Amino acid sequence: SRALVEALESDGGAKVTTDAFDGAFGKTIAAYVGKPAAREGGSANKAMVVHGLEELEGARELAPNLGIYRGGAAAAAERVRAGTAEPLDFRFFIGRYEWGPGELAKDVRDGVYRPAACSR
Repeated sequence: SRALVEALESDGGAKVTTDAFDGAFGKTIAAYVGKPAAREGGSANKAMVVHGLEELEGARELAPNLGIYRGGAAAAAERVRAGTAEPLDFRFFIGRYEWGPGELAKDVRDGVYRPAACSR
């Protein structure tokens, strides 16, 4: 879990300690490991937490009115430890790629990726 905690630091927000993270999630965690793009910008050393809790400190909505948020790992651990959220309310994604302005649209046009709808 230390590697995941360190990777979550790249997602911004308050830092979560390994002890707090382990105490909250223990053996009940939904973590997905992706293969970052084999080009500049891809990184296995980046992670993010995704959830549906709008009011979670450090969270920001992925797209307007989507109801899906990222960030807030420290607050997520606090909520789970306090019993006001369940560990499986959160999904952790390890390894990601971040696009610059217009790059994703170009990749979709070029057939590298296909858009998909998502909701809560």
